[in-house]
Order: sequence, then structure tokens, then C-alpha cells
Amino acid sequence: MKNRWLKQSHFLGVWWGNLHLTAQQSNTFIQMFILAFSGTAAYGVITEKYTLPFWLFTLVVVAALCVLASFVWKLSMPSTFISWNQQWWSHDNPLKKEVEAIRKELAEIRKVLDEKKSS
Repeated sequence: MKNRWLKQSHFLGVWWGNLHLTAQQSNTFIQMFILAFSGTAAYGVITEKYTLPFWLFTLVVVAALCVLASFVWKLSMPSTFISWNQQWWSHDNPLKKEVEAIRKELAEIRKVLDEKKSS
């Protein structure tokens, strides 16, 4: 038996989902600005103790970002898509009814074709 407290709800509706998606998409640009400002501050702090050319600092930061982006591309995004697909299918996706109707039609067509083959 499923726990009723773990059951998901449509209470907040589309407006909350739209707000959430917009915030997620804007965060990419906000994080770029934060990274630029933080990187500048970090370079200032690091060069107080160590002599480090700016190009080397930039190269290390870009390499680290490439490693993180590779991780996201290879491992994280597929998991996210799997989760989205599962959520969309489980929670009244409009296409679900259409796909089920197509499956019924295909089953009927297969049945007719099998009857023609056997006769």
C-alpha cells in the first residue's frame, strides 16, 4: 500500500511550475555572472600569497568547468530526462491517453493481420 503522504499533488498548479522553470533557466546566466565576479575576487586573493599568471588561473578554472560540464552531459542529464519522463507519464500527461489509444488500435490491427495469416 502506498503511503498517502508520499503521493504527489497538483495543488500548486501550472503557475508554480512556470515560475520554477523560469527560475531554473535564469540561474544559468546568474551563475555565469557570479562565476565571473567570484573568479576575479579569487584571483586577487590567490595572487597575494602566490605568483600566478592570470592566464594560468583562467586555464585551471576553464578546465574545471569543462570537467563539470562533461559530468553533467554524460551522467546527470540522462538521469534528469529519465526522471522527467517518469513524472510526466505518471501525472496525467495528455499524450498518455493518445498513446494508449494508439496501442489499442495497433493491437486490433495485429489481431486482424494474425487472423488473415492463419486463414
